[in-house]
Amino acid sequence: MANGVEMFGTASGMIGFFGNSIYMFEGINMILPIYESHAKKSNFTVLLSCVIFGVTCILCMIGSLWYLCYGEDTADTAVSNLSDKSMARPIIGAVFGFAAFGSVPILFFPIPPFYENRMFSHLPKGTRRKWYKNGVRTLILIVAAVMAVVGGNVLQIVLAFIGAFCCAPLALFFPALMHMTIVGGGPWQTALNTFMMVFGFAVFLLSTAVCIMNVASKFTA
Repeated sequence: MANGVEMFGTASGMIGFFGNSIYMFEGINMILPIYESHAKKSNFTVLLSCVIFGVTCILCMIGSLWYLCYGEDTADTAVSNLSDKSMARPIIGAVFGFAAFGSVPILFFPIPPFYENRMFSHLPKGTRRKWYKNGVRTLILIVAAVMAVVGGNVLQIVLAFIGAFCCAPLALFFPALMHMTIVGGGPWQTALNTFMMVFGFAVFLLSTAVCIMNVASKFTA
């Protein structure tokens, strides 16, 4: 076991950890398109639960082992702990780059229809409208790339902020609210939905506040 390993961190660190953990729900917007394409919709819930459980176990196992090996020297990205002479470092970086190159367009694909139908509803269908839509999509991706470059030095804070501010409401609060509104259910189902909404809102509020304070401390130090 490496030096500096702590079983439990500070209260603010644990709150930030929730933001980092919920970041794994960044692809939650793909659930509905995947469900619509799934052949056997009756077993989709079980399949989705198994996949999320399996991915969570893998992430917890790798993260725990890495932290036990490097302790307080654990870097924001695991590949940064590898030696510069290690062949695994450039290979893993290249594989991650190819994975992002293939996954980012897929994750981005369901988003534009939500705002484009409102932004460009006054324009007739044709070449002009098409290039306006392409321009806005390109601008959004450029802004995201700039934010990634600027936030690279405080990666953990950026991931925690995205997880808290974006993923917590999207993955915890709104699904429970919509299920309660559309489906309803008995007392136990209502209690579970209420708990998920309260928990999601608490993570959203507290983790976002901690991330903002951490960013402020980084720039004022």
